[in-house]
Amino acid sequence: MEMNRYLSLMLLWCIACAPSTNKNGDAQEHQPSEVIAPEKLPTEGEPVKEEVNIPSKEEELPVQESGSDVYVTHEGDKYHTADCRYAKTANPVSINQAKADGKTACGICKPNSKTGEKQLRCSGTTAEGKRCQRMTTHNSGKCYQHRDS
Repeated sequence: MEMNRYLSLMLLWCIACAPSTNKNGDAQEHQPSEVIAPEKLPTEGEPVKEEVNIPSKEEELPVQESGSDVYVTHEGDKYHTADCRYAKTANPVSINQAKADGKTACGICKPNSKTGEKQLRCSGTTAEGKRCQRMTTHNSGKCYQHRDS
């Protein structure tokens, strides 16, 4: 258990000494946080006391719908999810705003499937007689390949 205490102190030291950065990745002047003296750390078997600040009803943060934001690059014509490889320099906007600006969904991350637009499995059949695996939002219930058949 002494090793766990040592490792936790080392981790705390590493976090305290790490350079802080802003949202753009630029280095900022380090603002030291509260340092806890080793004698004030809880001993083995002693419960850890944490202060939790729960906001009151007046201070509640606005709730944002999950999946309503997509990411658009300045010069791009597509919108992406947050974890898409093309969204590294993108700005968050609502999906409705992105569609209103004429942006289309990225073909790699497929943000429509993750942002609430209802998709169904295609009801068409393949040449082998199996059901198609594609997903569609078309009101016919068929993907682009099976709409004409």
